[in-house]
This record gives sequence, C-alpha cells and structure tokens, in this order.
Amino acid sequence: MSSEAQEWQQMARKEKSYVEYAEASHFSMQNMQAPNFTASLEPVTVSEGESATFKVDFIGQPNPVVKWYRYSFPVKDSKDFKILTSDTTSTLTIEKTCADDAGVFTCLLENIVGAAKSSSNLNVVEAGQEYIMEASTRTMRTMKEMNINEGDNIRFDIGFSGGDKSNLEFTHDGRKIEESSGIAITVENEVASLLIEKANPSHSGLYECIMRTEGGEARCQVNCQVTPAASAS
Repeated sequence: MSSEAQEWQQMARKEKSYVEYAEASHFSMQNMQAPNFTASLEPVTVSEGESATFKVDFIGQPNPVVKWYRYSFPVKDSKDFKILTSDTTSTLTIEKTCADDAGVFTCLLENIVGAAKSSSNLNVVEAGQEYIMEASTRTMRTMKEMNINEGDNIRFDIGFSGGDKSNLEFTHDGRKIEESSGIAITVENEVASLLIEKANPSHSGLYECIMRTEGGEARCQVNCQVTPAASAS
C-alpha cells in the first residue's frame, strides 16, 4: 500500500472515531437530567442525647454530588455526623444530639445540568424540658427559639398525657390556628403536631399548644423567626 493510501486510511479511522464520539456525546446529553428530590427533608424533633436522622431521596443523571449544611456551614462525614449516600438517597445522622445541634439543615444536589436543595429544622428538646403536657395541672413550659428560612416547613410536635384531645388547640400570637391549605393539625399516639408548609415572614411569632380540662390548663410555647429569602442567602 502506498504511503498516500496509508495516510488516507489513517484519516478515515480518525474521522470514524470522531463521529462515534460525537454520537455518543449527543446520546449522553439527551439522557442527562437535573437533580430533583423525590422525597424532601422533613422536620426532626428529638430529646437531647438521642440520635437524629435526616433523609432525602432524589434523581439525576449523571448522579448528583450530595452536600449537607447546617445553616451555611458544610457538614462533613465524621464521628459525630454520619453521612451515607447512594445513587438515589442520602442520610445525615447526628449520633448524639445536644441543644446546640438544633437549627436548619440543608441538603444540596448538584450535577452538570443543574442543582436542587431542600431544608428543614432540627428541634432538640433539652433535658428537663420535655414537652409533655400534664392536663391535670396548670403548667407552662417554654421551648427555645426556632429559626428557619423562608420557604421551609414549620413543624411542632408536642407530646401530652391525659385530657380531652378535642380541647387541644394551637395559637399564633394569641389567635387560634385553623386548618387550611398548607396548614395541618394532627393528633396521633399522644402527640399533637402542627405543620405549616412553605413558611414566610408573616408566620414569625409566638406559637402555643394549649390543652384545657376541668383539672387545669397546660401550655407549651415556641418563638419562631422566619428569615426572608433575600436575607437568608
């Protein structure tokens, strides 16, 4: 074979390789997908000293990089903070919580197509301040302040013993809270829960859970501050 023929043959092989690479790249680009949560973070409430676990499920192609934050500070896998991540799920577990662990936790997903984040709050009940409402006595226990970002969910879980569940109510700055779109009140297994979805600054203020019976009244309070989106970044 002449040198000219060999040169043309080499050029043809290079051209074939380029076309195959371009076709493969085009196929890969068409199958890429920005990250998205199929199960977002949910609020977690634990007693001091217990473990707390946040969990998310997600999709994305190529597989997204998963990062965890407490407020704006990165959380790394360590003895105290265990992070386990697969192709479609990630968990963050605080092995032994203390009051200082309370706050807003965020999971961030990133790949070359896009990014997504989910945030929620960790509530740590301090030792000696269990939120158990004894309906037979007149008591008041105050939860520490809760700070969340605009767009996050607010959730309070209050345990109680005794009393008529129908006489239990939640208030916001002294006004009774009624269930509506985005606001849910549930009472199950001796726990009363208030969930407010996608909070905004108007949801800031003093929340109370109140139980009234013939034997007395029990109250539990939390002061919640919702940081506007423009200030949270």
